Amino acid sequence: MLIDGFNFEIQKISSRENVENPEVAKFKAKTHNRIVKDYSQLHNDLFSILKNNYPDIQTIANSKPLQCAYYIPSKDLYVDDRLDRNHNYNLFRKGNGIQQRLLNELISNNEEDMIRTWCITDISKSKGMDAINKNYIEIYSFKDEQDVIIQINRMSGLKIIYDKIPLRNELKNLLNNKAVFEAGCFSNKITITYNPHFYEQEQILYKKSITRRWIIENLMKYLVRDYESDISDGEILRQFRISRVCDGFSQHSPYWIKAFIEKYNIKFIYDFSGGWGHRLLGSWNIDYIYNDIDDRSLLGTKSIYLDFKDDPLYGTKNNKFFYNEDAAIFTPPHDYDCVFSCPPYAYVELYKHPKSSTNVYTNYCDWLNIWWKSVVKSSLKPSVKYFAFIVNNTYKEDMKGICLLPEFGLEFIEEISLNKSNNLNHFHRIPTDNPGSAIKNIQKGEKILVFKTSKL
Repeated sequence: MLIDGFNFEIQKISSRENVENPEVAKFKAKTHNRIVKDYSQLHNDLFSILKNNYPDIQTIANSKPLQCAYYIPSKDLYVDDRLDRNHNYNLFRKGNGIQQRLLNELISNNEEDMIRTWCITDISKSKGMDAINKNYIEIYSFKDEQDVIIQINRMSGLKIIYDKIPLRNELKNLLNNKAVFEAGCFSNKITITYNPHFYEQEQILYKKSITRRWIIENLMKYLVRDYESDISDGEILRQFRISRVCDGFSQHSPYWIKAFIEKYNIKFIYDFSGGWGHRLLGSWNIDYIYNDIDDRSLLGTKSIYLDFKDDPLYGTKNNKFFYNEDAAIFTPPHDYDCVFSCPPYAYVELYKHPKSSTNVYTNYCDWLNIWWKSVVKSSLKPSVKYFAFIVNNTYKEDMKGICLLPEFGLEFIEEISLNKSNNLNHFHRIPTDNPGSAIKNIQKGEKILVFKTSKL
């Protein structure tokens, strides 16, 4: 079938998509069950909800009947009504087995109008709005007024916010549980609440219509949800990484540094690349120096300390110091006995801050031989007994080689494996351009490299 220059053909569905998997059966049924009926009431209800909550809403003059495109000046947001059958429940993606099954039926029934709208017009509009960076959302379905408001508000940013009780419980567990290097990266409620920019890349991608719809549809499919309000912001943010749309930044476990402290009897740590606050929490019961070039991370992590330091049960009386300096030229004015940190994984993780190491040194050799070498030199001082850092295997040998330069007088002690051996996270994998495509492993795992100085 040829429509507006696009050829649509009935295609064989892969066996995988023909299997009635219970977790996707409901999604398949929903995809196929938008029937021909009068959708005018749904359109009217949506407009009433939008008008009641956003009085400045404008109807775009050239909108076609039953598309009802709106603009909300107060949010600088375009809203596209895609509630009727011709839009289906999602954007059409060539190669998707579930959608191809429906397309086969539409071709057989000669439903040219729906194919045109679903497979050509809607995609063109969404891609066009993405191309000109318009703040734009398509409403495909809604449960009630609150559902609409949730969808609209998410365009201003997804949020993961925990109240004080689960945060306090996480700190309690960290203090009371046994510290092991095999711990997984699951103790993140505190760090994510205080450093929401951890998800800054995901937030940017959520604004992109094509990416957002893929993420939402995937969650509705595998979590078996009917409406977007049935999905939490946290589930959406985590799905970017799970589905390989975005690598984002690496999570760590506070238990790793806690286990290291206990093993080596550390009293005072300098963390030159303090990050999201995981190592602050793991060092809760010793003296600790936090430094990070990103002022947002500094503010968020310092707030963790200020909010919990006087807790009657789980507070800390140990000294904590906070700096926002370039680790390559900064040496803290304290006599710490250990350096323990997690440097940026070079070009695996790209931080947005203009003064981040990979923005200053865009060439890997310079990053390694100038920035990393300077960090090692600036961190070492007469009081230091141990120098240790977390590293992915990709950069392990190069960064270890710098540490073993004669001028530093460091002696390598050991390499400690982290996390469970069968637990891969995003920076252990080769990125792909196609969301959901097969994942390939690169060098597996990350380690703590431990060195000692002549003080021992």
